[in-house]
Amino acid sequence: MPHSGAGRKMSKAKKSFVIATTIGSVVALVGIIMATSANFVFDLMLRTQMVLSPNSANFPFWSDLPAPIQTSMFVFNVSNPEQFLAGLEKPKLVEVGPFVFDEFHQKVGLVWNSNGTVTYKQIRTFQFDAKASKASLDDKLVILNIPAATVGATAAKLPKITRGLMNVGLKAIGEKLFVEKTARQILFDGYEDPLLDAAEFIHKFNVPIPGIMDKFGFYYGRNGSDWWDGVFNMFTGSNNLHRLGEIAAWNYTGHTSYFPGVCGDVKGVADFFPPYMPDSRVDLFSNDLCRPIELSFNGWDWVEGVPGKSYRVEPSYFANSFENPENFCFELGPTPLPSGIYNASACRFGAPIFMSQPHFYQVSLLMSQPHFYQVSLLMAQPHFYQVSLLMAQTYFCQVRVFSCLHLRLFWFWSQPHFYHVSL
Repeated sequence: MPHSGAGRKMSKAKKSFVIATTIGSVVALVGIIMATSANFVFDLMLRTQMVLSPNSANFPFWSDLPAPIQTSMFVFNVSNPEQFLAGLEKPKLVEVGPFVFDEFHQKVGLVWNSNGTVTYKQIRTFQFDAKASKASLDDKLVILNIPAATVGATAAKLPKITRGLMNVGLKAIGEKLFVEKTARQILFDGYEDPLLDAAEFIHKFNVPIPGIMDKFGFYYGRNGSDWWDGVFNMFTGSNNLHRLGEIAAWNYTGHTSYFPGVCGDVKGVADFFPPYMPDSRVDLFSNDLCRPIELSFNGWDWVEGVPGKSYRVEPSYFANSFENPENFCFELGPTPLPSGIYNASACRFGAPIFMSQPHFYQVSLLMSQPHFYQVSLLMAQPHFYQVSLLMAQTYFCQVRVFSCLHLRLFWFWSQPHFYHVSL
């Protein structure tokens, strides 16, 4: 009898183990099925919500932004042009601004293609916000005269005698290397310049002025234009959700003529981000730079309690080929520029336009030789002037946030000592 009772106990234990194992297996199986189904349902919801189409939920927000983007612009006023031209002083720059604008985006000319892309143009409209601004558009500022600087940079390659004859002609028409204009003329309205009327005379010296217009302004003709930004071709995510928002072509090509090799590749995000953001690097194509902005992952951050992935521009992005060999094909001149400065002349009709991060942040020349320019006001604080991007992740989409307007306009910086025509 004792042996029989022990057997029954063993039998009950085995039954309990079998039942527990069966229940555990069933629960695990149900969990696997639920997890797989949840992922399937989640991906299905992402696809139905995120894939861009004329009938998708995100189309109205993408095609016509419901709220404007606040854009702040600053202008460096040259306070000592006469002393600088006389070779007595370095240029003294005084920051003026911000000039705050409400920026509206609207997509036009949409063509939905069979390869899972959409072709479109973008209209940007800028409305001045006087209350948010700290300067008036009627403020007069002294800046480098870009038409004159463009001709000077081009004429530098001409024989000395030809440069001398051209210089006499430029002085005869009253051309100046520095001009005083209102902020509205400098930014959007444009100003008339003798060189623009004398383009035919200049051309006789084999100095063309490409992209010539009746006026000059950094953004003259851009406000309300559907041609300034170019023609974009972007993946909709219908074939591959991970490629949503990726640029396929710009101005009908996947490689620009501005830079050779990989530097001319058109790549990166156009203006619509995919639902899965990597913890490595994000490329954001910029038509203003004619190249993608490379943003490296920098951990997590918060804006007004909303967490998101933070990305920033590393020093290697604008570094010269000595510090970053991959940038060799961006160098247009015989001598590399100091790291931190980007020569944008190729995509600016040959004008001597150089760009950097705001306040020349990460420009090696200014850091190592601050006496080169009056740069006391240019010593930037990284948390305020570094170009950065914050992506706030939600359940079904990514929301793009430019923290503290870090992605502001790049400062235009020309080097007058490069020009051989003495105006």
